[in-house]
Amino acid sequence: MDKIGNEKLNELFYDHLTYEISMWMNSYDRASVLGDDVVAYNAMLEDFSLHSHVLIRFLKGAGQLSPQAFAPKYSLRPERLARERERVWRSFLRKFKDQMLYIGPNRVAESSEKINGDVRAAVYRVTVRELKRFTEKLLPEYKPSWEFYTDG
Repeated sequence: MDKIGNEKLNELFYDHLTYEISMWMNSYDRASVLGDDVVAYNAMLEDFSLHSHVLIRFLKGAGQLSPQAFAPKYSLRPERLARERERVWRSFLRKFKDQMLYIGPNRVAESSEKINGDVRAAVYRVTVRELKRFTEKLLPEYKPSWEFYTDG
């Protein structure tokens, strides 16, 4: 990827990355309180899943922009909690692909194979933990604006 200028980096951070995190956190919170409204719950679950997918790919450096653009010392280094994170993320990404990305004979029909409240909670827990690690490594110019997004 070509070198990105500071103005574009600021736009990507302040507009796009903060948007993804805000939408992700809000959809998690809203899905938790919707009760019996199945259509609204499914909409929030899909919203949460989409933003989870984007954030996981970003944190893994699998998208067009590396997290090191904002936090050069950040990495998904081997750590005590890495196995859980990778297990949760791998399971979620498989379920996301099988449940939401395609209509076809391999689309998941069994409830036990779908993204449910337990999967959602696990993804949220390990991703918040990873976002906090990312926040700790942010360049100083990004830290003041970021605190709101990691309070959860």
